[in-house]
Amino acid sequence: MMCNNVYIRPLQENDAETSYKWRNDPSIWAFTASKPNNVITPEIEKRWIQKVIKDETSRRFAIIADNNYIGNIQITNINNDSAEYHIFIGVKEWWGKGISHLATYQILHFSKEILKLKKIYLSVSQENISAIKSYIKSGFTEVARENGWLKMECKLIELSIPTVSVFCMVYNHERFISEAIEGFLMQKTNFNTIMVIGEDCSSDNSRAIIQKYADNYPGKFKLLFHQSNVGPNKNQEIVLNNCDGKYIAMCEGDDYWIDPYKLKKQVDLLEKFQEVSIVYTNYKVRNETKNVEYIHQKIVKDQYRDENFNYLYTGDIRTLTCMFPKSKLDAISYILKNEKLQKNPCGDRAILLGLSSVGKIHYLPDVTGVYRLFEGVSAMRFTSPINKYKTALKGISSELIVLNIIDVNNPKLIIKKYYRKFLLFLICNLLKINIFNNLYIYLYNKGNKDYSNTGYF
Repeated sequence: MMCNNVYIRPLQENDAETSYKWRNDPSIWAFTASKPNNVITPEIEKRWIQKVIKDETSRRFAIIADNNYIGNIQITNINNDSAEYHIFIGVKEWWGKGISHLATYQILHFSKEILKLKKIYLSVSQENISAIKSYIKSGFTEVARENGWLKMECKLIELSIPTVSVFCMVYNHERFISEAIEGFLMQKTNFNTIMVIGEDCSSDNSRAIIQKYADNYPGKFKLLFHQSNVGPNKNQEIVLNNCDGKYIAMCEGDDYWIDPYKLKKQVDLLEKFQEVSIVYTNYKVRNETKNVEYIHQKIVKDQYRDENFNYLYTGDIRTLTCMFPKSKLDAISYILKNEKLQKNPCGDRAILLGLSSVGKIHYLPDVTGVYRLFEGVSAMRFTSPINKYKTALKGISSELIVLNIIDVNNPKLIIKKYYRKFLLFLICNLLKINIFNNLYIYLYNKGNKDYSNTGYF
């Protein structure tokens, strides 16, 4: 099956300039109960659109495939718990390419998550075999037959899970969140994807930007708008718990994807190799302070050892490049629920370490995304050197907890971690003395180091 970028958006008045042609093509309406009985002009079509988009008992959407407007999809007769479904693909070159299935999933997701409906029903001609197959694939079942027509319905509580849930945490990402969302929306797939966004009560305009995207692309998002700031660890937990896809891809709100086939490549690999628990890729680094980009050079501890071994030592995986099976995440839930890890300042490291213990890590050299780097002592997370190293100390402590839980049989690594913990403890105490704190800032700035907003050093 071909991979396409497919989404639905609200129907607009200017769509009439295209859709009126479809109204006059009898082959498009061959299997429908309602056919135009006169020639439809652009003006007639525009007046019809103006009327129906104001109808509170219906929701009308355009189907877009690879930036082409190719059809309409809608639900009508909306009441407290149900609505009637309609669809047509007006551009015949797009028939038989799986577009209706992808668009249908989006309107069903919208009906369930936004409208809170329980059931969607439809009527279809018994002669329209291809449509019936598509509806069955989308979760509709036959409930009645009458005069050559099938009545089918989909119970939304039984709506199938998406193939991929995209995990996204957002806090004060007003400058960046649009690029993160656009990177998701550009993906070309032949499977269903939902972006699950946890917005942690930002003080900037992040929430409004996210909501606008959700309004414009109503079948692609699951929004978790917290009423108060819950913090990164709780936000991560909530978002992960709402990612119910077969696979989970990660991309925080200040990073973004640039490869339209990123999700497809990773799903293909995970479908082929069931033993893989993480598939990750290469990426670009964007230094926001210097306004420069460069391709990351992969760090390898031992070229003769596997990815799992190298990740233990280097930690060289960025979450924006990762995808993993939900089943593998469930297998390490006992690690993430560990009481001592609840204040872990680097939860993605705990997740990836845990996943590495239940399967193989696989690396794809493709550059699929951009990781933002911030420069200076007071980068996004930290306001002083001592806070930076206190956070690092907590991170190392939590990492040791994870390594002990998953029983890593690697004494050298454990000793190295304890040694780093001791050094961090020493640095934190030295930085409490002003002369050492000022000396550190001087040397740090003189060295003109790049500083990652998620790194420790």
